[in-house]
Formats: sequence, C-alpha cells, structure tokens
Amino acid sequence: MRLLLAAALLLVADVAAANDVAIALTDDLIDIDAGFSGAKIVLFGVVTSDEPGAFPQHEFDIAAIVRGPATTFRMRPFEQRRLIWTPGPALDIEAPGVTLTLSTRPLPEIADPPLLDSLMLITSAERLADDVNPQSPRARARLAALGAPQVAAAFLAEARRRRLIVDSAGVVDFRKAGLFAIEVALPPTTPIGDYTAEVFLFRNRQLVSRDLASLSVRKVGIESAFYEFAHRRPLAYGVACVAFSVVAGLLAAAAFRRS
Repeated sequence: MRLLLAAALLLVADVAAANDVAIALTDDLIDIDAGFSGAKIVLFGVVTSDEPGAFPQHEFDIAAIVRGPATTFRMRPFEQRRLIWTPGPALDIEAPGVTLTLSTRPLPEIADPPLLDSLMLITSAERLADDVNPQSPRARARLAALGAPQVAAAFLAEARRRRLIVDSAGVVDFRKAGLFAIEVALPPTTPIGDYTAEVFLFRNRQLVSRDLASLSVRKVGIESAFYEFAHRRPLAYGVACVAFSVVAGLLAAAAFRRS
C-alpha cells in the first residue's frame, strides 16, 4: 500500500513539473463600427518549466495562430475571349476569414514540416486545393484546366496581399520567469464572427504543450442593425435597397431639373 501511495505521489509530482503553457487575451470582444481601421490585441501567457533555477528561455519556442470564422471566398479567374480578358465562372474556396501566425522564430526552425502540418500551422495551397468548389459545369471545366492547386495558390497570394493571411517570426516578447506577450494586429477587413487563438509550446523541435483562447468580433451601432436585417430578412433587405435607390434617383433628377 505504501509503495502504491509513493508511486502515485511521484506521478503527481512529475505531472506538476512538466512543461506547460497557459494563455489569455487582453480583449475577448472586438467591436466594429463605420470607423473601424483595424485593432490590436495582446495575447499573453506563461510557460512553466521543470528545470530548477532560472527559466531556460533559449530552450523553448512558441508559435501562435489566430483563426477567423469559416468564410466563403469567391474567385473568378480571368479567361481570354479573342482579344478581351473577362472574369470567368465562379470558383468558391472555403477558408478562415483571417489567419495570423506569429512565432519566436521561422516555423521551419521550430519543428519539422510534418508536425507543423499536423498542427495546421502551415497554410498551403495543397491543403486548400480540396476546398475549391466550382459553382457551375463551366466552372468545373475551368477548374480542371487550371488545376485546384494553382487556384488555391492564387487565392493565398491575394489573401497575403490583403493581410488576411500573415506569417510573422520574431514577434514573441519573452519576459522574466517564463512570461511572454504577443501583439496581434487585426486588419481593417476583419470579418465578424468567433475567433480562436491557439498557442503551441515547443522544446527541442517537439510539441510539449498547447492552450486555446477565444474572442468574438461583432458589429455595433447602425451597421449592426443593417447587418442583422440583411441576414434575417434578405428579401426585404433587397427590396428596401432597390426602393431606396429609386427614390434617391428621383430626388436627384428633380434637383437637377430645378437647377
């Protein structure tokens, strides 16, 4: 009995001494209004170490990824018709609205590609190629001609240009006793919805711990009312927009006649 108790105590002590990471966000709710130009939040946390004495900061690496809500992006690859290039049939691609990856060092220096890929820390055209969806028979033919990986690669290039996909190395600010902070910049085009912020702790190129936090981005003010109306009653919203356009056109015509 004493041997069993001693073994249990040793097991508890070993678990308590293992490396671990815990995180939190300075803000878990971001409000978007008409003047929204982006936002900055800070993801902070602490790393516990099983080493006695000073914290061995140089032995650890951190990679964080902030993902936005699932979003459908529509692409229309240009096609040539005689001498004119025109937008082709619609190809939809499913991806997070925002993907921000932040790390202590470039990801290949932190872990091997198979591990990074299994943790979905790498956004690749090969992974997104399966999520390209043609919206018509003509679009399917166009996709077959171009190849899904090429379409996904073009989407990634445009998403990176718009700062919807960002990979930043050397941005984790380690402090004393295993404390760290990561500044996360959300772009002006940040979509509304629920986000996740996940942090991975690596040691000797191996994953030793991970933690997850969440935040929400929402519209406020008159924009929120219009958004809710458009999504809850799309037909009524469309009719109202057409009616508003007609009235605005009539008023403008009347004003020009008077002048």
